[in-house]
Amino acid sequence: MSPRSYALFAVLLAVFCLTPTAHAQTQAAKVDITFNGKVVTGQTQTIMSGQLVQLGYSVSGGPSAVSVAWLVPQYAVGGFPASVQKTQVIPLTINQEPRFYWIDQGLRKQITLEYILSDREEGRVFTWFNVMGPTNVNVTAQTQAVEIFGGGTQVGLGQGTPESQGIVFNVTATMPSGGSGHFIWVQYINSDDFGYSGPGVVCTMASAGGLDVPKQTPNSYQYGTGPGPIDDSPDEALGSSLYNQVSRQLIATMYLLWKYDGDQTSIPVPLGLVNWQTGWDLSFAKSAKCIAAPCWNVTSSQVWHSVYQPYIHYPGWNGVSTIKQVLLPNVPAANQKCPPAP
Repeated sequence: MSPRSYALFAVLLAVFCLTPTAHAQTQAAKVDITFNGKVVTGQTQTIMSGQLVQLGYSVSGGPSAVSVAWLVPQYAVGGFPASVQKTQVIPLTINQEPRFYWIDQGLRKQITLEYILSDREEGRVFTWFNVMGPTNVNVTAQTQAVEIFGGGTQVGLGQGTPESQGIVFNVTATMPSGGSGHFIWVQYINSDDFGYSGPGVVCTMASAGGLDVPKQTPNSYQYGTGPGPIDDSPDEALGSSLYNQVSRQLIATMYLLWKYDGDQTSIPVPLGLVNWQTGWDLSFAKSAKCIAAPCWNVTSSQVWHSVYQPYIHYPGWNGVSTIKQVLLPNVPAANQKCPPAP
């Protein structure tokens, strides 16, 4: 090879070595999880139970994603719209950018994002959430006895006065660090049955069940708010001369919820419940001692409540508890006379 040919070969060799080949590997893509628009891949975020979680993903430095799948731990819901007339729990729907609320608590809840890129690369990335809320929650209930009051015209659990409230609920709890919130009470009437009878007359009234709405807040599904005291004093009128036997049997559930106040988009989350019931049977016995007021006697009565039970499920209802007359078969309608429904 001549000196001139050797020099030309050396130049061509140098150019070939410096030029990228068509088979060089493309740069790998980076896939990240985002929370409220912030990259959180491999990190742990702290939020409150009931706080909105908005997830997304980003792909940089390579092909785009053609398929993604999210794995979200349980006790996540899509929402809890509630009114006096009805409520529903919106189930969690997983799409490319899921929005949901955790209604429980837990440390390092793992979110997994599985993906397939346009170059057929597959992989998964992770992030974690610490979900906080009230701890050491306990509800106590105190009850009064069933009494006749109002000058012998009413019977009830307690006397319906601040000094004699029938059943009183209070809650104690340890609030999460840095997370302010408030308690919400919701009472559901499972059943409420009234009975009246007298010479030639009979009456049965009952509730099919529903939300218990206090008269002072008719447009709110909330029975009350705050740590307590929250009370109920069910009663029954007695005064009519048509009847000599009256009765009532009430079965109810008081639910406790909590709502984080630091985020306007948060929803109430369920904490637990207390089941309770009360009832009585009365008879009328006229005697010389009863001149100024009717002579009603409590022949039997009862009041009971369960211990507080943690319960991570929402109460559900389709309307307000309403007392209506129940017509009895084989009894003439003229003999079924009821007092006004309470």
